[in-house]
Formats: sequence, C-alpha cells, structure tokens
Amino acid sequence: MDEVASDGHLCYLTATDEIAGLCEHAMDELPSVKMGKDLQVAHAIRQAIRDGKVNVGQEIFVAAFARYDDMNYGARPVLLMPKRKRGSFRDAALVMEMLRQAWKMSPFGDILYGAIWSIASDGDPKRRPALYLQCMIQELAPANPLYRYVGKLCRMNRS
Repeated sequence: MDEVASDGHLCYLTATDEIAGLCEHAMDELPSVKMGKDLQVAHAIRQAIRDGKVNVGQEIFVAAFARYDDMNYGARPVLLMPKRKRGSFRDAALVMEMLRQAWKMSPFGDILYGAIWSIASDGDPKRRPALYLQCMIQELAPANPLYRYVGKLCRMNRS
C-alpha cells in the first residue's frame, strides 16, 4: 500500500457518470457523486467543499495484491482511493482489514491463489501502527520458537 501525491483536482468519469477525486469520506456527506441529468449533484459537491464537509483528495492511497508464484507475481492494484491528509491509523487498519476480508471472500483471491502471507507498507506513520494491529494478533508465548528472537522486544509482542 502506498500513497502518491495528487494534483488536487476533480474529474468526470464518463463511463460511470461520476465525479471522482473527492476524499474517502465524501459519501458520508453526499447522497451521490453521479452527475445525472442536471447540475444538482455538482452544486451539492461544490457547497460541501466550501462548507468543509468534503475535501478534494490530496493523496492517492494505492493497495495492491501480489501472488506468491514463480510466474505472474507482480503486484496488481485493487484499490485507488483519493485521501485527504487527515485520518488515523485506525482508519488505515479498517481499510486493510476490508481488503483482507475481500481477498478471503473473492473467487479470484484466496480460493484461487491462496492466503495472504505478507503485508507491506511504504512506512507511512499512520500505516505503521495499522500494520501492527493487523499483524500482531496473538501474544508469543515462551514456548513459541520465535519468542527467543522477538518475544522481549518492546512493541513486538503486544506489550
């Protein structure tokens, strides 16, 4: 998962008749982003931006899956989401969990290619604690072979 800078502009997607480029929280505030037959949605979006209820995305959150295989192993994007520069690690953890669940449920995910065996990040400060929440799901007991290597490290054993 990665974030890249956006130019901060909205765009129109003709294939779906939607306005794109609003932050991930836009649908909490707007009834729709589909243009329809008049400018009512465009006016509602403009007003929501002016009122500070909705933001134009300033970064792009990119999530990708790569399968563990000898061939065809490159990462393939599954989510491109405009984001504002706010948000918490809990928001990032929620997105990661939704992606993990989607991989489990999709016939083109876990069923076809197997379980997720690695999660990576570019090191963004919000995603580091989110990865911790996702990956540190159980405390290592002294009987675990990994305990001697990481069991007593601060924040590496759920402590």
